[in-house]
Amino acid sequence: MHELLDRYTSAEITELIAFDRLEPSGNAIENHRAAMLAYTTVCVNSTDEHKPPEYGDFLKAWFGDPDAEPVDPEDAMRAQEKQNAELAKAQVAMAGGMFPAEG
Repeated sequence: MHELLDRYTSAEITELIAFDRLEPSGNAIENHRAAMLAYTTVCVNSTDEHKPPEYGDFLKAWFGDPDAEPVDPEDAMRAQEKQNAELAKAQVAMAGGMFPAEG
């Protein structure tokens, strides 16, 4: 953090954050590409009584709301690991595979 503050002014950091929200780079764009695939899967497998969420709502549910209050990093990591496991199970089941029962 100190290195960032030595290199950039507060206004420049704010501008970089705003730009990153408009044009994600690095892991962020890869997460969105993965989310698009997951969202497409949700939409394809939805039924009349179970309509898929809007894409923006889907992203907030999957990655969290960037405007929400910060959470404890450990809690966020555990929640993301659980969500990743659920996605993996859904992909295996969708492909007709099986996975060990929890127990």
